[in-house]
Amino acid sequence: MRVKLSGGYHNSDEIVVNVPETRDIHNIKFLLPDLLTEYQEKRLSKHFCGIKGCTCGSWTRASVEVI
Repeated sequence: MRVKLSGGYHNSDEIVVNVPETRDIHNIKFLLPDLLTEYQEKRLSKHFCGIKGCTCGSWTRASVEVI
């Protein structure tokens, strides 16, 4: 399943990640931390902020959409 994330605190451009299929797509934002690999999580963190010590919430504050 492909998931598009965008916005967040720093109003970042959109990025798409592939995650395992889940039936509960209406709660994808809450399930996403369990579906991402460690690499994907680091990639999203760098994309949405990347500033050491920033407390903006990185990708966790982004808009999430299943595409």
